[in-house]
Amino acid sequence: MEKKCLRCYKTKEFSEFNKANKRKDGRREACRECEKEYRLSEEVQTRRYERDLKNKYGLSIDNYNKMFEQQEGRCGICKRHQTELIKKLVVDHCHDTGKVRGLLCDKCNRGVGFLGDNLEGIKSAVNYLEETFCE
Repeated sequence: MEKKCLRCYKTKEFSEFNKANKRKDGRREACRECEKEYRLSEEVQTRRYERDLKNKYGLSIDNYNKMFEQQEGRCGICKRHQTELIKKLVVDHCHDTGKVRGLLCDKCNRGVGFLGDNLEGIKSAVNYLEETFCE
């Protein structure tokens, strides 16, 4: 059996469409290829990012942009600028209270997390480095 994709308008085999139980023919209206292209589009990625900011941290994109400007586009810890990074600066937050602390690069955000997301872990790491620092 064949079906016409409503995005690319090509007629394709039924098997090239994902299942959709609520549709009469049991298949989605767009083929898998078109659905994937749509999911990966910049528009959809931007909407998803904005939704995640709101749901995870209670931030609007405007709030994120204000924080970005306040930090001059730099990581709150290592001070590397966004243009030097592969990934976008991420929202750093307290895992106990959910309070947003600032924007960090991926490495610094992971480092804080790996050190227990608390002052004791970070102070311990600083003490260790001070005691064993090699020049």
